[in-house]
Amino acid sequence: MTSRPSASPPGRAGARPATYDEAGRARAVVTSISWKCAAARGCLQRSIATALLCRMSGTFPTWYVGVRIAPPFGAHAWVAAEGRDVDEPYPAGYHQPPLTVAPRSGPAHRLIADEETGAAGRAVGSAP
Repeated sequence: MTSRPSASPPGRAGARPATYDEAGRARAVVTSISWKCAAARGCLQRSIATALLCRMSGTFPTWYVGVRIAPPFGAHAWVAAEGRDVDEPYPAGYHQPPLTVAPRSGPAHRLIADEETGAAGRAVGSAP
């Protein structure tokens, strides 16, 4: 008899939202073992590693990529949990996030394209 791989869903599907403390602990682990993630300009690597470490434990924070709202232009990536940015040196609202990846629970959904236009349509498994 062969063993089956784990049935845990891929990505953020099935993960519960991370608490602020869980995301903070994950961020602390990431910055303690990676000088690149701990660096001031390591926000993208740090935020992705933090989100992935949380996901490995069955949780997922909200992941953001944003831009500074006041000149000069500056990009930033970070995670948040329980409605708060996790251990960020910037005040709330300092960056505007055009890209947000939030935790979601339940079965994984995939988008199906509209056959005529090719545009993304409804998610398979969701209500029409």
